[in-house]
Amino acid sequence: VWIGCVVTSIVPKTAGVASFFCRKPHKINKNLGYVFKTFDNTANSNKGGNMMISKRLSELRKRKQWSLQYIADQLNIAKSTYAGYESGYRQPSLEAVKELATLFGTTTDYLLGTTDEEQPSIELTRPTVRLTVDGEPLTEDEIIQLIAFIRAKRDIENKK
Repeated sequence: VWIGCVVTSIVPKTAGVASFFCRKPHKINKNLGYVFKTFDNTANSNKGGNMMISKRLSELRKRKQWSLQYIADQLNIAKSTYAGYESGYRQPSLEAVKELATLFGTTTDYLLGTTDEEQPSIELTRPTVRLTVDGEPLTEDEIIQLIAFIRAKRDIENKK
């Protein structure tokens, strides 16, 4: 069990793995002096979570037929910075993720891989949010009338 250690040096090893030389290992043989401990930080690398945002950014950009430079200009960042987002080399800040979602007309949840829906949907027959028009909440009766109107309009359009 490690209670703590004083890091005396860090030795880089292969990609994603670093080694620490620690002094004063507690609850280990005190005669060991320096203890060599390695850890794998690939869980924090771009091999997992960031790959979803990279993939989604690339797909959205290609679908809209936008260049890397166009998006970089819209965000006021360097082209190489945005290219790093798409390749997974760089991780966008939370503010950048928000701006990217707005630019692409999608949600941050979609970019981050929390949902597969590019646009959120609300089922009016079972609203889970408060619906408003002109800042005024809709009553249950107004929601029922709205649903009836939409269904009637769809029926008319389908008969054409």
